[in-house]
Amino acid sequence: MAFGGKQVHSLAMAGGSAFPPQVRESLPEPGQFFDLLKQKAGFTTDFGSPDVKLYRYEVRKWKEA
Repeated sequence: MAFGGKQVHSLAMAGGSAFPPQVRESLPEPGQFFDLLKQKAGFTTDFGSPDVKLYRYEVRKWKEA
């Protein structure tokens, strides 16, 4: 079976904070995505630290015909 679909990327924050790519794509500014990601991880939106780890992951997105 062949899998099609479009490859899309998103980010996850160490500790399990992640959103599917649809959330990232729905926001007009990248900063809004990071603010939501930080809030989901339990941080304030102005939180910043060189020790925070971000992970990029890839998913395949497709629609049924």
